[in-house]
Amino acid sequence: MEQITEEQKQAISKKNIFIFELLGTFFLVNEAYQVALGLFGCMLVFGRLSGGHFNPAITLAMALGGGIPYGTMFFYFLPQFLGAFGGAALSFLLLNMDKAPYIEDEPIKELAASLFGEMIGSTIFLIFTLICFVKETSLSQNRIATLVILSCIYYACREYTITSSNSLLNPAAALSLTVFDCLAKNWDQMINMWIYVGGPIGAAILATMFYSQLYHSISVEVSDPKVQSGLNKYTTYSVRGMDKNGQFDVIRRFSDFRLIRQFLITKWPGCYIPPLPPRKAIGNMDQKFIDDRMHSLQEWMRIMSQSKYFWYSEEFQLFIKANGDIEKALTQVPKLTYDEIINKYQDTFTDLSGREINRELIQKITDFHQFLKRVNPMVENFKQIAKNIAEARQNFQESMVNFLQNQLPSYEQQVLLEFSESQDKLVIQNIKNDEYPSQLLNNYLNLLQQNEFQSLYQEIKKESKQVKAFLETMIQREKYEQQKVVYEQKQKELQIQLQEVLAGKSSIKNIFSTSKKEDQIAKLQVQIDQVCKDIENMQFICDILTVLLGYIEIDKFKLEKQQNYYRMAKSLIQYEIQLSQVSEEFWERVQQNYNLL
Repeated sequence: MEQITEEQKQAISKKNIFIFELLGTFFLVNEAYQVALGLFGCMLVFGRLSGGHFNPAITLAMALGGGIPYGTMFFYFLPQFLGAFGGAALSFLLLNMDKAPYIEDEPIKELAASLFGEMIGSTIFLIFTLICFVKETSLSQNRIATLVILSCIYYACREYTITSSNSLLNPAAALSLTVFDCLAKNWDQMINMWIYVGGPIGAAILATMFYSQLYHSISVEVSDPKVQSGLNKYTTYSVRGMDKNGQFDVIRRFSDFRLIRQFLITKWPGCYIPPLPPRKAIGNMDQKFIDDRMHSLQEWMRIMSQSKYFWYSEEFQLFIKANGDIEKALTQVPKLTYDEIINKYQDTFTDLSGREINRELIQKITDFHQFLKRVNPMVENFKQIAKNIAEARQNFQESMVNFLQNQLPSYEQQVLLEFSESQDKLVIQNIKNDEYPSQLLNNYLNLLQQNEFQSLYQEIKKESKQVKAFLETMIQREKYEQQKVVYEQKQKELQIQLQEVLAGKSSIKNIFSTSKKEDQIAKLQVQIDQVCKDIENMQFICDILTVLLGYIEIDKFKLEKQQNYYRMAKSLIQYEIQLSQVSEEFWERVQQNYNLL
C-alpha cells in the first residue's frame, strides 16, 4: 500500500485502480522471498498510480482504518482477484509451479493451528501496513525505507505461517492458486479454503481495531492549575495528552477556552458546541473554585474529543498544539467562504447525503426551538430551587454532624453525667467506645458530610447553560435564513434597476451615472449573477443546517438530557436510600442502649 498525498489520491482514477491493481496482484503469486521483492517493486512502480494494495485484506483494512472510502473497495477487489487468477494461471499452466496453500490433515487441531497462523501473520502484516500508510504514522518518512520495512515484515510474517499451511496472507492469491490446483488434482482442498479467505479478512478487522485503539484514541488531561501573579491575577492550566497526530502539552487560560469555543461556533455553524463553566468575577482565585473549574474544563475537553471533526479541525489542533499567543494563532486561520463551508460539511457529514427535507422536519426544528425558549426560564427557576434545597440540606447535615460529634457528647458529659453520676449512663459516649456502634456512627457521619443535592444543583446549573448553548446553535441557522432573505431582496432591487435601464428610465441611482447604457446593463447583470450565487449558497447551507439539526443534533441533545436526568435521579435516589438505611441502623442501635429500654 503506497503512501500518497491528498492530491495524488484525487489523481487515482478507477481506470488506474483496475489496471495497476490487476498487474500488481498478477506478479505477487510466487515464493515468499520473491513475493516480498515483488511487493516492494510493485508498490514502488504502481503504488502512486493505484494506491498499491494488491490484496483484498489490505483494501478492507484501509477502508476500515479510514484510508479509503468504503465505496472504493469494490473497485479494488475485482482487479485484485482477476490479477491473482492471471498469476495463478501463469504459475500452473506455464511455469508448472504448485504453490497453493495446503493442510495435510483435517483434524480440528490442524485446522485451528492453520487458521490461527493465518490470522496472526495477516494481523501483524496489516497492522504495520496501517501504521506505515494511514494518517502520517509511518515508521519512516523516506518512501523507499518505508517500502523496504513493509516488504521485510511481509516476508517475516509469511515465513512464520508457511511451515504449517503454505500461507499467502492474501485471499485473492490463495483462492486463485487453490482453484488451479484443484483443476489439476481434485477438489477436496477447497473444503479448507475458508481458512485462507476468512483468516485475512478477520485479521483486517483485528488489525483495524488495534490500530484505532493505538492511534485514533484520544487521551487528554487538564491539570496543574497555577495562579499567575501580577496586576490582574489569572489561572493557567496544563492541557496535555495524545491523539493520532502525536503528543501535545500546552498552557491555557480560561479565556483561551472561551476563545476556541467562540471560534468553533463561527467555523461550525449549526453544530452544537458544549458550553464552558461560567465566569466568576469575585472569588475566582479560591482554591475550591479553581479545582472545580479544572474538572469542568477536563469534562469539556473529554466531550470535544468524542467529536473527531471538531478535534481534528485546524482551529482546535492549534488550540492544543500551538505555543504562545493562541488568539494570534487563531486569527491567522483564514475565514471560510460559503463554498468552503458547504464542501467541509459535505465531507464531514457524508451519512446525511440524500436526507429528505420535508415539512415534518422543519416543523420538528421549529417546535424544538420554541420549546427551548419556553423552558429556558423554567430551567433557570428549577436551578434556583435546587440551589435553595442544596443549601438548606447542607446546613441541616452540617448541623446534624456537629450535633452528633460535638453538641450531644458535650451535653452528656457536662449535663447528663451530673444527673446520672455514672459514665455508664451516657449514651453517645458508650457508642463511641463500642467498636460496632462506633463504626455505624462513622458511616452515618460520612454520609451526612456528602450532599447529593449539591450535585443536583450543579447538574441543573450545567443544563441551564446547555439549553442556552443549543439555542445559540439554532440561532446560527436563523442567521443564514435571514441572510438569504437579504440577498433575495437585493436580487429584486437589482432586477428592477436592470429593467429600468433596459427601458431607458432614469432612477436616483443612475441619473448621475456617466456610464454607457451597455456598461450599466453588464455591471448590473454581473451583480445579479453574484447575488444569485449567494442565494444558492445560502440555500445550500440552510439545507445542510436543517438536515444536521433535524437528523442529528436535536435527537442527540434530547438523548443526552434524558440520560443525564436518569443518571442524576439514580444517584440521588441511591444516596437517599443509603442515608436512610444507615440512619435507621444507627438510631436503632442507639435505641438498644439499656438506659433507653
